[in-house]
Amino acid sequence: MRELNTHFECKHWELIAIHEVPTSTKLLDSVWAMRRKRCISTGEIYKYKARLNAHGGQQVHGIHYWDTYAPVVTWFAIRLMLTLVLLYKWSTLTVDFVLAYPQADVDSEIFIKLPRGINFGPNISRLSHVLKLIKNIYGLKQAGRVWNKHLHKGLIKLKFQQSTYDACIFYRGSEVMGVYIRDCLIIAPSDAEVLKVYTDLQAEFEVTNK
Repeated sequence: MRELNTHFECKHWELIAIHEVPTSTKLLDSVWAMRRKRCISTGEIYKYKARLNAHGGQQVHGIHYWDTYAPVVTWFAIRLMLTLVLLYKWSTLTVDFVLAYPQADVDSEIFIKLPRGINFGPNISRLSHVLKLIKNIYGLKQAGRVWNKHLHKGLIKLKFQQSTYDACIFYRGSEVMGVYIRDCLIIAPSDAEVLKVYTDLQAEFEVTNK
């Protein structure tokens, strides 16, 4: 499973003995979210997807998280971008941020129980060890906000400016991006400029061209 391998390879967590966890700390369950992706036109299943999540319903405000709000681009802004494309014959590209949330660091100390169905090695079980999160993962109440702050920081580093009218519209000269959580639409006057934005994003984030 690509997603699970990424968790291990990128060290999204640290395996620690359960007795090392502070006694006052509440452990969160780890849960699997299963999904079947179907072709819109035929209804045929083309992909089975399992995503590892933390049980956000067990989080305690003020301990595991504080603020949770994160903006998403408005459909008005997306329609305006597409109108520019049609009027001026600009180029477009849609981009997906791969495993977006775990690209950001966690903003608080969080421990989760070992996921069921994964072998972490001999003498390691759900009774003896837990995972201390290093990276932000899906399921956490603040996950969207943490990712959005990380994304904003990275785009500013790439010299993009944030729109004062829509917090998820970023521009750099005539290059414009509209971000919806982990997907983004790039528009620019030419294919070369769109490709330049995509290349710059690859240097700062893990992305794929849909």
